[in-house]
Amino acid sequence: GQFENGFRLAKYTKMIFSVFWEIQQAHDATTFQQIPMQYFTLFVEYLLREYGVEGLNRHEFSSDDIRTAIVMTGYESTLSE
Repeated sequence: GQFENGFRLAKYTKMIFSVFWEIQQAHDATTFQQIPMQYFTLFVEYLLREYGVEGLNRHEFSSDDIRTAIVMTGYESTLSE
């Protein structure tokens, strides 16, 4: 599998948090806001299911893939509250 071949989600940490920050800024955040665990885990689940082995079987994720996965969790609705 991909894990055995060296794939690690940690490789995308900077990109993931950059995209979360861009989304927060689009909702007028001036400092990085904590990401509720339920949205982070939904994001990871969506990203891996949609783009990983069970889905499109991509070996790399783009910032667009990450943005789509974040949006699909409903996370943005928490920023309007």
